[in-house]
Amino acid sequence: MKRNLIWPLLFLMAHVASAQNPQTQAAPLYGVNAKYTNGVAPGYMPCGAAATSCASTSGLNLSVGPGTANCAGTIETYSGGTLTMTASATNYVYLDTSASCAPAVKTTTFTSTDIPIATVLTNGTGVTSISDDRTPFVTPGSSGSGITQLTGDVTAGPGSGSQAATLATVNSGPGVCGDSTHVCQITTDAKGRTTAQTPIAISGGGGIGDTTVSVSAGTQSSNSCSSSTNVTMTGLTTSMVVSAGYSANPASLTGWGSVGGMVFQIWPSAANTATWEVCNQTASSITYSAITFNVEAQ
Repeated sequence: MKRNLIWPLLFLMAHVASAQNPQTQAAPLYGVNAKYTNGVAPGYMPCGAAATSCASTSGLNLSVGPGTANCAGTIETYSGGTLTMTASATNYVYLDTSASCAPAVKTTTFTSTDIPIATVLTNGTGVTSISDDRTPFVTPGSSGSGITQLTGDVTAGPGSGSQAATLATVNSGPGVCGDSTHVCQITTDAKGRTTAQTPIAISGGGGIGDTTVSVSAGTQSSNSCSSSTNVTMTGLTTSMVVSAGYSANPASLTGWGSVGGMVFQIWPSAANTATWEVCNQTASSITYSAITFNVEAQ
């Protein structure tokens, strides 16, 4: 009875042993449906001569297969394409977390914010070596979840460590604004930044530069005035008030001061022009001395 049970058992073991799959490290790559790996594939395959899932590499153009990435919480899908390598260099192919995880290439090493795809060596005309750097193991700092770049009014990065910040230019005419004859008019935006500055000429109550009027000696008949004379006063308007004063003590000058009778009068007659005359307000003729007046306008 025992002998009859042993023979069927040996026969069954022989059939199980013959079903074992052989293993090898030298077999060539070949395409296989992702359902045989539970529906998941790494994606973004850097295509070399052995690739069968994306276009062949030609010259300095590296083909990158389609893929899907979780880019800081957003699922980004790439349909496949090519990247141009730099000749005679080591090229680092990666997913750029600052650009929606799009495949990119550079000649500087990977950083903590890059998702590595491949390291590609080139000569002067084409790709000579492709090292597949894809891996499911990524440190938290490499996921792109932190702030790696500032944009907007202040820009900085992208990059790790200390990054220099730059303020956005909002004023095309920086520098000194205003002088002794101009005030500075400032324009601001909603954020309180100065966006423009314009020099405005001072007028009205600010006054203009003083001038002098020299009156020659002469004789003026009673109750009359001399002929009118114009004097230029730059910045003068007809709405200003022009006033005059003695440039020195007139007590010793005939016709002027306490024993005089001559009057100097001046007014704005046009833009940038004042008009003056001297008058005798007495009932007798006056022979008067030369005199100089200081004139200003407000």
